[in-house]
Formats: sequence, C-alpha cells, structure tokens
Amino acid sequence: QFTVSSMANFYENVNVVFDDYNEFWKWFFILHAICSTCYGLVFYIMFTNAEKKGESPKNCLLIATCTISTIHSHICCIGVVVGFFVDELYLPGNYMISPPGAISIMWMLWTSYMLTDLTAHIICFMIKPIPYRLDVIAHHTFAYTTVYFLNFPTPIYGWLILCAPLITEFSTIFMNFRWFAKHYGYSKRLQYHLNSGFILTWFLIRLPAILSLLIYLILNWEAIYRDTPTRVAISGTILIICINLLHVIWAYLLINKIMRNRKKKELRLNSDYDDRSKDDIVPTQIHANDHRRLNDRNQGIGDEDKNGTETDSLL
Repeated sequence: QFTVSSMANFYENVNVVFDDYNEFWKWFFILHAICSTCYGLVFYIMFTNAEKKGESPKNCLLIATCTISTIHSHICCIGVVVGFFVDELYLPGNYMISPPGAISIMWMLWTSYMLTDLTAHIICFMIKPIPYRLDVIAHHTFAYTTVYFLNFPTPIYGWLILCAPLITEFSTIFMNFRWFAKHYGYSKRLQYHLNSGFILTWFLIRLPAILSLLIYLILNWEAIYRDTPTRVAISGTILIICINLLHVIWAYLLINKIMRNRKKKELRLNSDYDDRSKDDIVPTQIHANDHRRLNDRNQGIGDEDKNGTETDSLL
C-alpha cells in the first residue's frame, strides 16, 4: 500500500531524486545570494540617502527597512496565491509531503529578505545609537531558519503550511505605508485609513494564519511524527510554538496600545467638551458698558474653538 510514509521513504532513498535535490539547493543558494545582494543594495541606497537629508539614525533605519519590507511583502502576497495553485497544494496528497515548486521559490526570496533585514538591523544596532529590538531579531531569526530546519537537505516537507507565513505579510504592507504617511506628513485621513487597514489585516489575516500553524500541528500531530523524520517533526514543533508565542505577545501589546490611544482620545474630547461648555455660559443680563468686554471675550472663544478643532484633528 502506497502511504504518505512510503512516499517519504521514496523521496529520501532514490538516488536520482536525491541528485535533483542537490541541484535544487545549488540554485536555491545561488539565487538566494543574488537576491540578498539586491535587497542589500536597496537598503544601503535608502539608508544613505536618508542620512544625507539629515534624518535621525532611527528614521534612516526605518526608511530603509520599510522600503525593502514593502517590496518583500508584495512579492509574498502575490507569490503565495500563485504558488498555492501552481503547486496544487490544495490536493489531499500534498498536505504534508510534496516536491518543491513555486512556493519554494517564494521561500528563497523570503530568506533573502530576512537575512538582509536581520543583518542590517544588527549592524545598525551595533554602530548607530539605535535601541536594540530583540523581538525583531527573534522574529527574523525564526523566519530565516524555518525552511532549512524543515526542508534541508530533502525539500519535500510542509510546503502547504509554509504558505501561512507568506500570507501574513499582507498586514505589513499597511504597516509600512502607515509609517511612511505619518513620517512624510500625509493627511490624517490617509493615516487613519492605513492604520485601520493594518489593524484589520493583522487580526483578520496575520494572526489567524499564524494560529493555523498551531492548529495544523495539533490536528496532524501523530501523522507528522509518524511520516516525517524526527528532526523535521521536532524542528517544526519548536518553530510553530515559538512564532505563535511571539505573535501572542505582539497581539497583547497591540491591543494595549489601541486601548491606550482610545482612552487618551476620549479624555481629550471630554476635556475639550467641558472647556467649551464653560465658555458658552453667557449672562442673560449685561450692562450696556460691558458690551465691548463681551465682544472681546466671544472673539477669544472663537479662537479657542479653532485651536481645539485643530488639536482634535491631530489625534
């Protein structure tokens, strides 16, 4: 009987297939080096240009990293949809074991970006007055090593579940554009829409995609440890648990930030409302010689309302 386990043994033991995998990894690393160099050049150009314009070291890093991150995110979101259907990962026989295809090319590009961005962050943390971001280092390290832990030297495991991290980059597009809009002073309306898009895609796409990895692990626990090498099963388990824990922490911090911002806005609005209510109290009987003072006071109220409205628009 031809089972998933026998398929795995077939891929592992047939010399012709193994030779093909050697060829696969050779081209994987060649293209990986080329793409990493391209990402590095883009990062360097954006960073140095920002420095010449007098940006702070932190903003130089953010401008450069958001640029290559936006390129990476668009590639991932388009590539994962195309690769899912080209590789026929929707077929039941490919849910755990399948030959490398278009998704493997997406992961070659993924590792190129992660390596470049991770290296750039570490260098900037070391030589520039920029605070360390340990969560970024941890995320990029997990993200970069995933494909090697699961698929080196035999790239046949888990290409279906490896689609999930690719689709999470959809929220990154809104996050990067939101930062650019705020940094370069675009309208508050645009910033609001981009921020809303980021929050919605983070909680409706990114977080469920990451959680789907944990659900996949739980539902297929026995099959994973039965039909894949122990190294692959253990590595996949550790990576899935760690990346889910990281996103739980991020979700907690993001929710707290949303609640704090909402509370601050409500307090500010209530404060403005109370101030305006006090200023709107006008005596019903006023002596004739007080008209000039009343007009001056009303003019002041108009100025305060104007300033209050402008302040509200900045929240």
